[in-house]
Amino acid sequence: MEVRYFTAAEVNRLIPDLEDIISHLRLLKERVEQELVELRELRARMGGNSDFFAQEAAIDFLTLQARGHILHIQSLGGQLKDVDKGLVDFPAQIGGQEAMLCWAFGEPEVRFWHRANEGFSQRKPLAPGAEEGGGAAGSPADR
Repeated sequence: MEVRYFTAAEVNRLIPDLEDIISHLRLLKERVEQELVELRELRARMGGNSDFFAQEAAIDFLTLQARGHILHIQSLGGQLKDVDKGLVDFPAQIGGQEAMLCWAFGEPEVRFWHRANEGFSQRKPLAPGAEEGGGAAGSPADR
């Protein structure tokens, strides 16, 4: 399958959708965590032989909803890296090499990138005016 490479401007146009999706994912994650705590407490009170179908079904439903949101991010071309931080990477070409444009929830625009084999802690600032071409401050060979 051919990789689609994004420019910063293309990612920036997706940010309103990404913010909505990440907000929903965070709420779903919180609800799943609450449901799991309640299920553990219920099992402790009622014993391991009881049927907890309704509680387990609710957790499964919330998990399916979350998967749908993750698939939506993927259909936009993004790779969700961390729900809590709201990290989403998009493939890009920077300095002729494969890289990832790295956006985090709350950032008004994509301002960072990293090599494809790196992560959040290795983010580097995009060069000013890099919105159209996805360019970086310096070349990947210099980093």
